Amino acid sequence: MVVLPLAALYAVFLLWYGGRGKPMRRDEIDRLLAPLRERVQDQAGQSLLADVERLVESDDGCEFVLHNERTGSGLPIFIVWSAAFR
Repeated sequence: MVVLPLAALYAVFLLWYGGRGKPMRRDEIDRLLAPLRERVQDQAGQSLLADVERLVESDDGCEFVLHNERTGSGLPIFIVWSAAFR
């Protein structure tokens, strides 16, 4: 008797959280990146900002997971899983 209400609750949760968003509009991207653009001062920062902008522009609106992994050198490696990779 408990399984049916829990299954219904889970279905409602999936409908609410299901990652059916829309891609960001250009004005949203610009508003998101504006504070970063103001703070970037060196070539490494420009390169990172370009990578972030490319990531945001390629957003398809679906949920994704960003995994930050440290290497032996201490530099982070960012791995992105998206609906496009399923």
